[in-house]
Amino acid sequence: MNQFTNYVELQAEKAENLSFCRGIKLLHIRDKVETMLGFIGKGGIFEEYTVHSIEHIDEMLKIVEWLIPDITKEKMTYAEWLMLTLAIYFHDLGMVVTKDEFEHRDETGFKEYKEKVLENTEEFEYEECAKERGDSFLYQEFVRENHAARIRQWIEGKNARNLGEAEAVCQEIEDILKNLDKMFKADLAMICESHHKDDIEDFSKYKVKKMYGNTENEKVNLNYIAIILRTADLLHITRDRTPSVARRLINVSNPVSVLEWEKQMAVRAVRPKDQRNEEGVVDNSKQKDTIEITAYFDGAETAEAYFGLSSYLQYTRKELAKCCEIVEKAQKREGAVGYEFPWREVDESQIEVNGFEKKKLQFTIAQDNILQLLVGHTLYNDSSVVVRELVQNGIDAVRLQTEYEKRNGKDYSQGKVWVEWNSVKRQLSFWDNGTGMSIQDVENYLLKVGASKYRDEVVKKQFPNFTSISHFGIGILTCFMVANDIDIVTSSDEQEEANSINLRKVNGSYLLRKMDKNELDVRIKQHGTMVKLYVRSDVDMAKLENDLRKWIVVPEIPVYLSLTAMKI
Repeated sequence: MNQFTNYVELQAEKAENLSFCRGIKLLHIRDKVETMLGFIGKGGIFEEYTVHSIEHIDEMLKIVEWLIPDITKEKMTYAEWLMLTLAIYFHDLGMVVTKDEFEHRDETGFKEYKEKVLENTEEFEYEECAKERGDSFLYQEFVRENHAARIRQWIEGKNARNLGEAEAVCQEIEDILKNLDKMFKADLAMICESHHKDDIEDFSKYKVKKMYGNTENEKVNLNYIAIILRTADLLHITRDRTPSVARRLINVSNPVSVLEWEKQMAVRAVRPKDQRNEEGVVDNSKQKDTIEITAYFDGAETAEAYFGLSSYLQYTRKELAKCCEIVEKAQKREGAVGYEFPWREVDESQIEVNGFEKKKLQFTIAQDNILQLLVGHTLYNDSSVVVRELVQNGIDAVRLQTEYEKRNGKDYSQGKVWVEWNSVKRQLSFWDNGTGMSIQDVENYLLKVGASKYRDEVVKKQFPNFTSISHFGIGILTCFMVANDIDIVTSSDEQEEANSINLRKVNGSYLLRKMDKNELDVRIKQHGTMVKLYVRSDVDMAKLENDLRKWIVVPEIPVYLSLTAMKI
């Protein structure tokens, strides 16, 4: 690059003659930073992470152009533009890992970090990750968690070995910033670290009127700069961070990395949404306050990535709300008039999907039934209830399917319930070839706490002689006593396609997608349901296995128990 074209860098360049930074050349700094950023992802460290190169820097600078309102641009000083630009340049440099640093990893704080991780990790899980890449996967997590603190130390001229041995990188940064005033440099280090901290509302730390010289252009609102850095970093989630060629070359395999790549590969644009007047006509004179996300997810295999993006945008909404609140406090309490942050919402209406349902499902409450439940019954507190409820649900589904067949003049005697427990993978699965669930059943009964299909008046009229074992409509909720993640696949005669539901935490949103019935296990291919629980590590396995043996005693319907890799 021979000269700047971005508005932010052009404004920052004007600070080169200010008293606290005479002698610096922003273009030279950028060139040096670009070279250093090129080391991220080399040598087996961060090679599966999304792009953190100079392209990430340029995209953040473009976001800042529209992120800062015109009224604030007019007020900002040259020193503020310089602080913001340098913070964008340096904020991810803590992820640089040299070959020499990795070779000396056990002489730093990594050794203690590794010991703590191993204490809380199942041996087979660690071996699975380590057998191909050794310590590299664990070291990159150590660096990722500490990269913001690392760059702060390096800018301050410190090479604390607790965060890794990085003498060469620290010296390079010292040379790049040698003409920068020490006070300004210390605050730059603090701002770079701030994008991974949760203390921006501390005005005694992030002062709104920090002076580095006697002129107005040498004043910096550190609080506002930290907010803009964090927001711009949050919003750079477009596909340019995940070039498909690079992905093919490095063959991303880490599950977390795969989800991150797929999520960002789908995002086409992040931009301010047009404001409209009362007649619905675009009005460019109105200040924009909503960020519009354009994305496209093609195929059922991208559904988890869509779910990940949606969760990320929910987090982004919370961060925007927090930033709005902090800026308003700064204006009222600290006199930071003119520093505006209008962004209050994220619009997902331009996110398109193909191959699964975009609609996110949530638990709702059947209030009368819940009140009866809470008044008449104590809350459950052990894994035996989970087994009992799901076995009973399976039996009820089989018995109701028998009633359906009788009504159609058929003899249904093949009803079964299977329970499978794999103690190595900590996966507990319940299968039945009963009625299965349509999408209406999922929304009206599965996710409506206290509602039961078997007590629905329509079902009662159709099958007056049918009486369910389960009563309260809380079977699926009990699963969260032992698991945070639950997958359900269900096939109903009422629909040509099956339904797959992924539940992530009891108070979260849930993802629905359709499946071809030909892809299903033969047990539920025609009709039936599979519920798989990913049992948490804090659940007592011995008690769970004992509960499984205890509750699998049902004379009416065959219940098959399969115990895999159990230590008996």
